[in-house]
Amino acid sequence: AAALVYYHHDTLRKNLLTWVVPHDATAETEPHFVQQSLKRDGLPSLDELVSCFGQWRGGNRESGPAPGALSAQQRQEQRDAQLREALTQLHALLIAPIAAQLRPSGRVVFFPAGALTRVPFAALRAAGEEEPQPCLLEQHTVHVGVSMRRLLTSIIAEQPVMEHRASTALVVGYPHEDVGKFESLPGAVDVAEAIGALLGCTPLTGVAATKAAVLAQLE
Repeated sequence: AAALVYYHHDTLRKNLLTWVVPHDATAETEPHFVQQSLKRDGLPSLDELVSCFGQWRGGNRESGPAPGALSAQQRQEQRDAQLREALTQLHALLIAPIAAQLRPSGRVVFFPAGALTRVPFAALRAAGEEEPQPCLLEQHTVHVGVSMRRLLTSIIAEQPVMEHRASTALVVGYPHEDVGKFESLPGAVDVAEAIGALLGCTPLTGVAATKAAVLAQLE
């Protein structure tokens, strides 16, 4: 079993909302909820915090220094320092408030959204005054999931290409006998049908989403 962590960045109110479903959750378990204000003095915006990862991956490390500018080594040291600072600040925002909900050495699946999809969760680490603290990957088995909304957005972006392909996709949504009750997964069937329409296939939902039906389509 794994703990599930969902994030939502409320850009209007400048809040970070976090829900944690513990690894031993049952149908009656209420998710652990944390709301944080991002209006604190001296705290960079989430976009600023994650921007350095894009610069680090896409920046030009090979270019020589301009007259009077930093040397290549100095620029690299500056980037490394920015990365370390961003990793610790993101750990303080994303991990520290929910650390007590995560089982030591257990599996954790993160579901980020928006700018947080660029966060390297496995590399996050707490700030240490003397010795470097272990990164999250050294403490947990880390996975990053993709939200259905993000998947749907990606599919829509690629739709002109997909329209010319024969679809072999399999979409399954809300495989449950009580197909008329969506309290536990609101909108699941609607999302499955929307993705099925874009991929050119008929989704299996509700009572139709049996193990036998799924295996038959996989053959």
